[in-house]
Amino acid sequence: MKIAFYHPGFPGGGAERVTLDITKYLKKTEGEYEIHVLTQELNANIVTDEIKSLVKIIKLPDHGSPLCVISDAVASIVDKERYNIFVEVGNHLPDIRKIMDKYRCRLIFAHHSEPFWEKRLWIEEQNRRAERNLIKKMHWLFIRKIQYTIFGKAVKLAAEHCLKQYNDADAYTVLCEEYRQEFIRKMHLDPEKNKILAMMNPEYEVHDIKYDKKKQIIFVGRLTHADKRPDRLLDIWKMVQKKLPDWELLIIGDGPERDNLKNQAERLHLERLKFEGYRTDVHEFYRNASILCLVSASEGWGLCLTEAQANGVIPIALSCSGGVRQILAPSGTNGFLVKTGPGYKKRFAKTLLKVARMPEDEKMKIRQNAVKKSSGHSVDAVGKKWKELFDRLSAETIP
Repeated sequence: MKIAFYHPGFPGGGAERVTLDITKYLKKTEGEYEIHVLTQELNANIVTDEIKSLVKIIKLPDHGSPLCVISDAVASIVDKERYNIFVEVGNHLPDIRKIMDKYRCRLIFAHHSEPFWEKRLWIEEQNRRAERNLIKKMHWLFIRKIQYTIFGKAVKLAAEHCLKQYNDADAYTVLCEEYRQEFIRKMHLDPEKNKILAMMNPEYEVHDIKYDKKKQIIFVGRLTHADKRPDRLLDIWKMVQKKLPDWELLIIGDGPERDNLKNQAERLHLERLKFEGYRTDVHEFYRNASILCLVSASEGWGLCLTEAQANGVIPIALSCSGGVRQILAPSGTNGFLVKTGPGYKKRFAKTLLKVARMPEDEKMKIRQNAVKKSSGHSVDAVGKKWKELFDRLSAETIP
């Protein structure tokens, strides 16, 4: 079976890691699977020998190219390679359904974020446009912003956007059952007859867990503003750094907000803060750290949370999505959820101080619970569900 995954950028983030995890599982099961990755932005500097051994990477026209050009390139590749399954991860290409029908290929759309996250991008874009002149700003603040937020226009637009993805696909995967129910409800689908499947992200078992942790707090993820919001954590660290004089904060990751964050750190006179940059292997950070913080505005599943749990690191996260809640629930047992909304930074700082100051025997109990919780997201369990989906779609008769 030949399977292609389309990633706008590869490798790098959590969705890309999941593709590789699925591939590893398929390679060790019965049946022959050839996996390709089509991408517009190849991060060649982090393509390891292991990645090369797992997938064949095919470069598409870059992000500056019109979408029609990218679709034409995909059509040419599908014509040549004759895939059984094509998986769009996050991004939906124009005319992709026509291409799949022409070459008798099944299409899966993998939604790797929380439901209708696009609404935040549209609201931010409207905010930016409104700043250009006073009349537009007043019109946005007092009329259109109310329509987009209070009256739900942004969610409605996002639901229409996702419905187009859904209608084009043979299967539509989301990250947890709560998301599945929300998509069904807001896209007005039949609760009994639909093609949405809940596919959580997998996590590997860690065999060399170090429970004797350093007094380290870590952030692991892309340094982006719209979703990850690492700037929030710097504000929170400002609140607690004097109260935790023997602790340090490590920011692990890279992205467009890096320089802004460094400027913020200087402005706030932050102490014991290190920017570690992007790392292909973050195992040692998880091995040594005591606490992981996630302060996202938008989060689909939060692989860093399950990675932390698997390594016995205590996660603290804003309760920003169903995926985050599913990973950490019940709060206080295998991690901590912090309520969003007004005053969230103070609540987060209070929780961080509470966890850091816990007696070691209390921390140890939570660490052990976290490791146990992570075992429910095993690669074998998740990989099996993906294999069953691939096998079922490939076996179906195509008109």
